[in-house]
Amino acid sequence: MKTNQFTSSSDRLTRIIKEVDMIEDIWLQQETTELTNSTATKPLYFQTWHHRNVYVCTGPLYLPKLEADGKSYIKYQVIGKNNVAVPTHFFKVIVMESDNQKLDMEAYVMPNAVIKDDTPLNVFQVPPESIERAAGLLFFDKISRSKLNKINGRWA
Repeated sequence: MKTNQFTSSSDRLTRIIKEVDMIEDIWLQQETTELTNSTATKPLYFQTWHHRNVYVCTGPLYLPKLEADGKSYIKYQVIGKNNVAVPTHFFKVIVMESDNQKLDMEAYVMPNAVIKDDTPLNVFQVPPESIERAAGLLFFDKISRSKLNKINGRWA
């Protein structure tokens, strides 16, 4: 993927993990500047959390959409001469540790589209299992769900 593929597109090149999040390790800071840590996005916003420790898994999704014929299809844009796939959505699965060592989990799926600034973040909350199914991945599977204090703000 080359950065010039984004110059004629409404999409922008966005880092999945920001350099400032890797402040303790210079090698990891440098790794965040690689194109493998980048994806094509529409302008998005993300909330900041204040906890003792925060662990985040984030990535692209290609989700189906119900069409007029009543069937679901996965359609996504490709850009540039190398046909770089533009995700339809992005996910974040977050585990936060409070000062009293309790764990909370939050899970979000956001469309790769312009989102109004006044849209509440909880509109995008989904069960973590739905992201695992769509992504084909398991998140924080070594943490028993019974050890979580809250999932998406609700008592687990």
